[in-house]
Amino acid sequence: MYDRDHYYAMGEAPVTPAPAPQAEYTEEPYKLVWKQTLNQNDSFSDLRQTIDWDGDFVVTDVYGVSTGPYTIQFRNAANRALSSAQISNANAVGTAQFPVPFGGVKYPAGGQISIAITNTYAGVNTIELILSGIKQRKVGR
Repeated sequence: MYDRDHYYAMGEAPVTPAPAPQAEYTEEPYKLVWKQTLNQNDSFSDLRQTIDWDGDFVVTDVYGVSTGPYTIQFRNAANRALSSAQISNANAVGTAQFPVPFGGVKYPAGGQISIAITNTYAGVNTIELILSGIKQRKVGR
């Protein structure tokens, strides 16, 4: 038997390759904006923000701005802490020019991102965190 691309050996049948797998989701850049105003000495052990139902969110970087210093501790989708204690924003949150890598933590659609945060500024502290990453939307959404 003859095929343009292959000479088959005796007893060998031509094999049709399996079709290429269809993509389960599309990936798009996404930024989740978290705004919080903290009064002097405010401390919250479990602030949450819900992920939209349109797709999973993989956080690759974090950056932001604030009026003053604060400490923060992020949690993963299973609500487990990603550090042993709260970390100074100077070490945990970068700038738009120099974002801090987040490690590709995945939060499922409809899930929640949880943080613990403490204001260490001697006054009202206005904070804007940007969690930057990839939104994985199911095909057809």
